[in-house]
Amino acid sequence: MSVRDKEFYQKHYIEEDKSINQIAEEEKTYANKIRRELKKLGFTLKSRSEVQKQSIKEGRRKPPMKGRRHSFSTREKISQQNHDSWKNADEDKKEKRRQNGRDAFKKRDKEDKAAFVEKGRKALLETTKTGSKLEQGLADGLILEGYHVNVHRKNFFGERELEIDLFLPKIKVAIEIDGPSHYSEIYGEEALGKVQDRDDRKNSILVQNGCVVIRLRNHVRNTTLSVVKDATALILPYLKKFENEFPPPSKRVIYLDLK
Repeated sequence: MSVRDKEFYQKHYIEEDKSINQIAEEEKTYANKIRRELKKLGFTLKSRSEVQKQSIKEGRRKPPMKGRRHSFSTREKISQQNHDSWKNADEDKKEKRRQNGRDAFKKRDKEDKAAFVEKGRKALLETTKTGSKLEQGLADGLILEGYHVNVHRKNFFGERELEIDLFLPKIKVAIEIDGPSHYSEIYGEEALGKVQDRDDRKNSILVQNGCVVIRLRNHVRNTTLSVVKDATALILPYLKKFENEFPPPSKRVIYLDLK
């Protein structure tokens, strides 16, 4: 049996990244004994997620959800829990989570960071074609309600650059999902003015061509199934109303806030 001093654990637990169970097995002892020795020698024990990640990497266990997928009800429950957790957290806790995310990114190696950034770039590119997660979720919700929905259609009314997030052709309703840059000075007063000028021009073209414009100002940081449901519930009453009574031009631009 080897001498399990600080150098031993530095080599096996830190440098070779072995788990406590691996070391216990090799030393023919109990895992709890190895755990106690590590603590006594001042080592910080690895978290469960770190141990799990290492086990998967070494092929000693499979990813918990590989080849499987949560049911819709389970995904909805997880989504709601995440939404409530963020919504109910105070600003200090939110900032701590943001910092944890930044710290986690810094710990990634160069190759992993590059892959992460590339994945984000592809997702952003895909969003320009198929819409954001909120746009897609809202479109799906409205389709389930029986509406025909076009997502990110271009070239409306002879305007080549005119693109609408969601368009319901049968009732002539355009839905625009507006992030903070459309209603807040996050990039400065001048930038906000330019964005709102473009929005006003789009509103004007749509109204002149007999459409209603619903601008949904999104104040929610993370899009969850619960948020998508809230957005759908917020817009549906207006759509039902327009089916029976189409508003005059002066009342065809409607601003709603999703919080």
